[in-house]
Amino acid sequence: METTQQTPPDIFQANCLSRHVLQLIADQWTPLVIYALERDTMRFGQLLKRIDGISKKC
Repeated sequence: METTQQTPPDIFQANCLSRHVLQLIADQWTPLVIYALERDTMRFGQLLKRIDGISKKC
């Protein structure tokens, strides 16, 4: 019997289900920005590149 390993969800991808839940409970980008900045200091342009689908406009 084969065992397959599941990869953990990547909330930085636009189609991640966990990301959709986070968007329902908070401002659209706040949880993703906090999570990204928790791991490393980033400039605004770096955040735009890191978080798939984010935009400057609301």
